[in-house]
Parts: sequence; C-alpha cells; structure tokens
Amino acid sequence: MADHFRLRLETREPTAVLIALLRRHTGKAMNELRQAIVTQQPFLDERPHSNEYSEFCTRVTDLLNDLEAHSVRYAIEVDGEKVSPHDLRNLFQLWRDIGIDIAWMDVLKSGEPIDIETLEWLKQTASGDKFRFELKGIVRGERSYTCAEGTVAWARRERDLILNALWTAAAELGSRVDIDMLEWLRQGASAEMFRTTLEQITQGDRYTCDEPTVAWARRELE
Repeated sequence: MADHFRLRLETREPTAVLIALLRRHTGKAMNELRQAIVTQQPFLDERPHSNEYSEFCTRVTDLLNDLEAHSVRYAIEVDGEKVSPHDLRNLFQLWRDIGIDIAWMDVLKSGEPIDIETLEWLKQTASGDKFRFELKGIVRGERSYTCAEGTVAWARRERDLILNALWTAAAELGSRVDIDMLEWLRQGASAEMFRTTLEQITQGDRYTCDEPTVAWARRELE
C-alpha cells in the first residue's frame, strides 16, 4: 500500500475563505496554513498507519470534495510521485474494498450464522457486484455461508430486486449483461423470450456483453 501523502495548493493567495476551509479539514493553525499557501508547500503531509487508512481516506476525500466545490486547484503526491485526483480516488476505493473483503472474510470464517443486519452492512459498504455475488452464494446454499431461513429469504428478495433492476436497465438502455443475469432470466422468463435474448446477444444486438457471456449464450443455444 502507499505510504506517504502530500497535498499542496496551486494558488499562492491565502484568502480567509480558503484558510477557513483548510482549517476545518486539517485543524492546523492559520499562520501555518497561510505560510504553506504562500510558499506552495504541502498543507497536508501524512503517513497514515494501516489501521488508520479508512478514516484517512474519508477525511481526505471530504477535503478534496470541498476544494473542488470551491474551484480550488491542488496537486497530489503519493510516495513522491505526482498522481491525479482520479487516481487518488481509485486508490482510496481499492483500500476500502480490501477492508470490506477482510471484514467479510472474518464473518465467513467465524462460522456464526450470517444475519440480515450483517447483510445490510455489506449492502451499504460493498460494491453492487460484490453484494450480488455474495447473495448468489447464500441463495444457492453454498457451504461457505451459514444462514437461517429468514436470512436466505431476505437475500433472495434482495437479489431478485437487484437483478430485476439490472435487467430492466439492460433491456431499455442496452447496458451490461453478465452470466448471472442470464441465469436469473432463464428461471423467470418464457423459453421463447430467453432464446430471443440469447440470439440478440450472440448477434451483438441491443446488449453489452463480455466474451465469456457471449460464449455462454452460444452454448445455451446449442
């Protein structure tokens, strides 16, 4: 993981509004911030510990959002290399995803039944694809998941809602379709509709699919 983060502003004008904004996010003294702005030195220079990454990511993201809302240009260094705001946000998201994966693995390894509250947490914190993947395992009764019947029923309803929304978007807008979505469609659609959909996918019409999904559709048509 990255170790050293530095942020500096591209302006040399220490306006009262700008200093107040930086103080709100850093807690630093006005004179220290004014000097950093005038000399274009880093106003944030930190090496967060591994157990502080989550808080650090949230704090810096809030700071960047505030700077951008005020049209303030800034420069970022990560481990001595200049990076774009987009790359930094991607890095932060990667850290968040790793943290969520670790916490979820702890849940699975505990052997304790997964409850609805835990799944609500996963829904709020994980990516949509990860949440859908875990629901799929629960609904299928895979050995990694220990759940009460009520939790499985909740997972099935959530999964149906998600897949229905994804399929509606795909049908109306031509957005991405994957194998999981097609397996779900096969269970609920008529044979004629399912076959028509597979033909459209193999012919490259209407839907956006990766190569494995197209290959799966071809096999289903055989």
